[in-house]
Amino acid sequence: VIQATGAALAAAQGRPGLELSRALCLLSASERGFYEEDLAVTLKKHFDRVDFVDVANNSVQYDKASHLNDSEHTPLSALLRVMGDAEAAGEGLLVFCGTGQVRTANVLALWAHHSVGLTLPEAVRDVSAAGKVMGASRRPTLHGLLGLLFGGHDAWA
Repeated sequence: VIQATGAALAAAQGRPGLELSRALCLLSASERGFYEEDLAVTLKKHFDRVDFVDVANNSVQYDKASHLNDSEHTPLSALLRVMGDAEAAGEGLLVFCGTGQVRTANVLALWAHHSVGLTLPEAVRDVSAAGKVMGASRRPTLHGLLGLLFGGHDAWA
């Protein structure tokens, strides 16, 4: 179950109020460098599992806090593995980027498409609508989803 900014997605899966035990950071290494303390260290203090997938630069970052390994060659396979592992374990997953508006929204729409079988337009609409219910701006795009699915470098656009 994925809870990002997405209580609506968790509720749709029938498990509202799920406690978050994992984090999926979509920030690039340079964006993570803006934090005073190493973001990997900070996240590890609050989550049992932390993974990093840089969708803005179409790369998977392997570092000491990540549970991803060399079998994950693309951001798509890494994203699906992290979200699928959380779902299979019944654990909540915090998905985040800089503002939660585009990258996070596209990744949540990707998961809705992959796990629930929504069409891409349905996934975009559902994630946007869930954001509105929560008072958040979620702006996934078909273009961004296609970038995630087919390895484009602009999955945040």
